[in-house]
Amino acid sequence: MPDRYRNFDELTRHEREGVDFRVESTLRGGRFFAVVAIHGGGIERGTSELATAIAGEEWNGYRFEGMKQPGKNRDLHLTSTRFDEPRLAPILSHSRRIISIHGARGDEPVCFIGGRDHKTTEEIARQIKGSGVAVQKAPSTLGGTHRRNICNRGKEGIGVQLELTTALRRSFFVDFSHRGRRETPTAAFAAFTTAVRQALTKVVQVD
Repeated sequence: MPDRYRNFDELTRHEREGVDFRVESTLRGGRFFAVVAIHGGGIERGTSELATAIAGEEWNGYRFEGMKQPGKNRDLHLTSTRFDEPRLAPILSHSRRIISIHGARGDEPVCFIGGRDHKTTEEIARQIKGSGVAVQKAPSTLGGTHRRNICNRGKEGIGVQLELTTALRRSFFVDFSHRGRRETPTAAFAAFTTAVRQALTKVVQVD
């Protein structure tokens, strides 16, 4: 399905910040990683919570979150190669590499992994496999290899794109509603986010 809007400027002519969407940005200064969810809130459910937990207190973070009624948040989707909300720019310029969290369709609990940062991709895949989550190389449509993709727009020009199927994201929460996602993360959620965090820490230590 094509995006309704071509860029953020066009989106803001029709959608209201604080009513239809919100932006959460945490810039901790120069950092090795930033963890972002540009389709957060109700757009690709569960990605905001995942990005927040993975970023923790260590990494820069960014979330663009849909706040519309269920079924309407797809209007807020801007594809990763054209996402240009201004508050993301300093996050990208102060981070060496980007970890971008997305939701994909799918009835099987799978994490598709892509991007241009092969070292971090391999380490994340190894760690999350160890947490019990199925990992597959992302198909070309979810590959995250375009240079204009958000995950490749940090200082080093490389990053990782994680695409989690609906089934996998649902398994991370007892209640998949907006409030439920904040209040009912499962042990699987903790295991997954801890695995990704461990991978990022290891990459920094050996880089």
